[in-house]
Amino acid sequence: MLTRLFRLRSFISNCRVQPFAAALAISAGETYACSLEEEAQMLAILPKPAATVVAAAAFTGARRGEIGGFTWANYNGSEIRVEKSVWRSQPGEPKRPKSKGAIPVIAQLKLRLDQHWERCGKPRTGFIFCSELGNPMNLEALALDVVRPALEKANLSWHGWHAFRRGLAQICTGSEFPTR
Repeated sequence: MLTRLFRLRSFISNCRVQPFAAALAISAGETYACSLEEEAQMLAILPKPAATVVAAAAFTGARRGEIGGFTWANYNGSEIRVEKSVWRSQPGEPKRPKSKGAIPVIAQLKLRLDQHWERCGKPRTGFIFCSELGNPMNLEALALDVVRPALEKANLSWHGWHAFRRGLAQICTGSEFPTR
C-alpha cells in the first residue's frame, strides 16, 4: 500500500489542480502532518463510513468542508471534482475559487468509495458522506463521536482533518512538517 501511495506524488504533480498547495503556506512549527504509517493504522481500526471519510481526507488533500461537499455526481471513479464546500452543515462555495477542480482518485480510495456507494444503495446524486436524511455529514461530530474514541482506544492521536492535507502535501513535495 505504501509503495502505491508514493506513486501518487508523480501523478499529482501532473494535475492541473494542486488541492494541497495552501497547506504549504503554514510554517512547520505551527502544524502537524499525518504520516502514511499513521494513516494506514487509522484506516485499519476505524469502522465504516469513518474509515472512508478518513481515506478521502488522506488521499485527496481536500479540506474538511470540501470533503463534506463531495457529491456522487462529481465522482467518476478516477477523479472527484470539488464544486461545493460545507460549513456547519450548510453547502456553499469552496473556500477559494482555485479550490474548484478535479482531484485524482487513487486505487485505494476508489475501492473504498465504490464500496461506500454500494452500501448507500448506489445513488447517482447527493452527498457522498451524508446523514440518513441526505444532508451533509457533520465531520466534526464524526471525529468527536467515532474517530477520536477509536483512535484513543488504539493509543493513536487525532490531529484534526487538516493534518491529512498537510501529510499529503509533505509526501508530494518532500517538505517537512512535524510528525511523530
